Amino acid sequence: GITQASLQDIENAASYQGSEKEGQSEFERHLDLVNGASKLLLMARDEFDVEIIPQNYLELIQGWGLLGDQVRAEDWLFQFIEQCKPSIKSDQYMEGCCWAMMAAVVRRDYDRAMFWYLRGCDCRRLST
Repeated sequence: GITQASLQDIENAASYQGSEKEGQSEFERHLDLVNGASKLLLMARDEFDVEIIPQNYLELIQGWGLLGDQVRAEDWLFQFIEQCKPSIKSDQYMEGCCWAMMAAVVRRDYDRAMFWYLRGCDCRRLST
């Protein structure tokens, strides 16, 4: 059976569907894509018991982070932490919490950004 969902396959399907819609902004296309990928990932995991790899979670955290949707970025980050149990010292944990932190900064929610900073989120580590 299927053990891993490829986000690339999902994106290809979503972008093919998305290309039908005329007059959509880049933001709306990105929103549709991330939203569609989120729904498909949940369905694969919860209904078909597909094991979701950390990279798939991180791509969704990044996708929502880039859209400035801090709530959804954090929701996926918490799911990633719960499902994959990454070490707080791991690059994957760092990457996930940095996207959540960045989304908080974009929204000028500095309390929330500090919340991640206090949980060991050091984004300088990622730029190396």
